[in-house]
Amino acid sequence: MDTQLVRLDKPYHIICGNNGTFALHIATLIVVKDKIEGIVEGAPMRDTLAVSSYPVVGGSYDIDGQVWMDTELKDCLVICRENDRVSHYMLRKVMEYYGKKGIPYKERILSSFTMALLEYNVKFLLPTDKNGKIVADYEVCLEFETVENEINCMVYSSQESDFYFYEFFADDDADHSIEGLINKPTAIMRMARLRDYYLRILGYDGLRSITFTTKDNRFKDFADKLNSFIVDEGI
Repeated sequence: MDTQLVRLDKPYHIICGNNGTFALHIATLIVVKDKIEGIVEGAPMRDTLAVSSYPVVGGSYDIDGQVWMDTELKDCLVICRENDRVSHYMLRKVMEYYGKKGIPYKERILSSFTMALLEYNVKFLLPTDKNGKIVADYEVCLEFETVENEINCMVYSSQESDFYFYEFFADDDADHSIEGLINKPTAIMRMARLRDYYLRILGYDGLRSITFTTKDNRFKDFADKLNSFIVDEGI
């Protein structure tokens, strides 16, 4: 096995990986391993060698020089460079990136994202209208997909929506905690809690409201209950 460290130049990219951490990509560790023993005459390099690249990160005392061995560089998400600007579309990509990995604690991911922007001097920008005023109110269209004989259901924000939401629940009001599946009221509560967290964190940037809609008539009541749900801060 051979390794090589490739150092990068500033300004560094901000990246995130499987561990839910945001950091500066300051170098790349390249690891080359033999797939087979000995030399096979005429065999192409891709059949004899395995090459993996891992990010070396920095940006704070706790992680400076740390190698993310749990996430190859190709699987990391690049946010932007330090001292740059980033739009709410990148925030959606970040939340979707972790949502598709099934990583919980969405509020913690959102908080870590905003703290990283602050630490690395990145300006977060909400879009403006034709008069140059920040767009403060948003509609998120929810899409529903039933699976397993229409007992279980996925709900997620449409690709056209500005903010990302996702839950997977049993399409009834029963308690499915034993099976590890949440019910519909719990899904509504979780999505309302994330909505409120978006509003709390991004309110400083001008975000005022998020209203849910759906084109799926089967789940109109879901969107209505979600819009009217008041989160108990003790939850």
